[in-house]
Amino acid sequence: MAREALRLDPTYGPAFHALGLCYEAQGQLERAIDSYRRSGQASGNLGHAYAMAGRTEEARQLLNDFEQRYHITGTGAGGIAQVYVGLRDYDHAFEWLQRMVEEGGQPATLKVADVWDPLRSDPRFPALLAKLGLDQ
Repeated sequence: MAREALRLDPTYGPAFHALGLCYEAQGQLERAIDSYRRSGQASGNLGHAYAMAGRTEEARQLLNDFEQRYHITGTGAGGIAQVYVGLRDYDHAFEWLQRMVEEGGQPATLKVADVWDPLRSDPRFPALLAKLGLDQ
């Protein structure tokens, strides 16, 4: 469907983002990175893909940018958590997820997205889902 959207509009950013998710799920990290970048919006998914591809310097630069933006706008905690998951820094990932929840945010994909898989076996994860009412 994303490719069809790009056939109709080759500049449609959300379609590139969707392709990035598909490529990342298939382990095609460089293609995922390219698609995320072509979406026109830096995201936690891009930072996660950088980290998973071993491009930690780029992941950390995005992380720094996201954290600076967060301190100005108070938004983006979920994206920051995604990058920390990619860097395998799960304690910081949980800190940012907790911050997001405390500030009233709710990640729509927390229960289903692959990016959160490394956190699922941690006892903090089901507690976080319960706090959000997603434990059913």
